[in-house]
Amino acid sequence: MAYRYSNVEYTEMVRMLARCDDNVSKACRQYAIRFPNIPTPRCVTMLAATQRLRDYGEFRHAIRDSGRPPRHTSGINLAMSHSLGLLLMMPKMMCGEVALCRICEEFYSEIARAKTNIIWQSSHDKISKRKWKNILRLLDTNFQNMSASGIFPINASLIVQFFKTITTYTIIVLQFRFL
Repeated sequence: MAYRYSNVEYTEMVRMLARCDDNVSKACRQYAIRFPNIPTPRCVTMLAATQRLRDYGEFRHAIRDSGRPPRHTSGINLAMSHSLGLLLMMPKMMCGEVALCRICEEFYSEIARAKTNIIWQSSHDKISKRKWKNILRLLDTNFQNMSASGIFPINASLIVQFFKTITTYTIIVLQFRFL
């Protein structure tokens, strides 16, 4: 039967590989010298542990989606975990969204204020009226409302849309569970 390394042993493998400048065979020899009571890992084992740590942030093998959840998982636990996940992630997401929307709204109001000033300048300064109109055209063409890849605009209504989506998602999850 193959030896099962602990997380501490995997950590030492990764550290040894780093000390040996990613030379796997040298790292295996150094590991055998440093830890004589532990079976020496093969080079493939050391590389796989390092790659799993890079890819998944842990030494365990990645859990592959096998389709249907295990039978011992009840639907109420699944619905509760989704709800709990939403409740824990919402404050974090909302802070970022509110900050983004606030900054975008400030930007839009500054553009509107600049347009108002340009219109006022063009009406009072007859000599450079053409210059002010060109600046106004530039603002109209280059500074439009920001959008997320053209799908939806980023403005103050984004927060309301965000809550609508979360509410719809929660209702769907609850319907699947209780209906």
